[in-house]
Amino acid sequence: LMALIQLDPERWWGWMALLWAAWSVFLTRVAPQWLIPLFYRQSPLKDASLKERLQALLTRCGAQVRDILEVNLSRSTKKANACLCGLGRSRRILLSDTLLANYPAEEVEVVVAHEVGHHRLHHLPIGIALSAAAMGLGCFLVHRLVKTWGLPLGIPRWDDPAVLMIVGLGLTLVNLLLMPVLHGLWRLLELSADRFSLEQTQNPKAFIGTMRRLAEQNLAEVSPPPWVEWLFYDHPSIARRVAMAEGF
Repeated sequence: LMALIQLDPERWWGWMALLWAAWSVFLTRVAPQWLIPLFYRQSPLKDASLKERLQALLTRCGAQVRDILEVNLSRSTKKANACLCGLGRSRRILLSDTLLANYPAEEVEVVVAHEVGHHRLHHLPIGIALSAAAMGLGCFLVHRLVKTWGLPLGIPRWDDPAVLMIVGLGLTLVNLLLMPVLHGLWRLLELSADRFSLEQTQNPKAFIGTMRRLAEQNLAEVSPPPWVEWLFYDHPSIARRVAMAEGF
């Protein structure tokens, strides 16, 4: 960050947004192959009937993955989780052992369909773009703050190391202001992935059962106050997701 500020004092905030996007793409590409295995053991899915069921789901959705793997998440938590991660040839489905041990096949299918929905609906590039835009906006606002108030604050030059403290504080404040907006956008994306899951599985009963089981296992608050959900939740509340499935 200091190098960017010194190399291009007027446009460093734009370069920072581009760098953030590139870094996010890089991490998404390498995480399944190189980062996740550092912390969690992966192995091929042993349940042949479940694997066949999930492969049929992927075929219906037009999604291609390299592997369907189990991950020993139980070594660090009792929470259940799953994801479809990676880009291109690194794309794979990861199912936590806590999910496989406690959920019937139809509910695992619902969870995987939701994750496939994120990819089929292009939520990954949307998320990276939102994150990069938020970073660029935050850096731009800090840039204007330092240019306007730097001298009164005792920072005469951009190459002064004190700039980093102001940038850090400014980004923290901007992120707090942007958080409800970004969380609101993410909740919309999550709801669209829920709808995708319901359309592909045609099993709202399994979806509702999954939500209630996840709430219990992950110690989630089923129906938080609206202001709490608005400020802090990047997923819709369990109650909201169940109501949508009941409507479906």
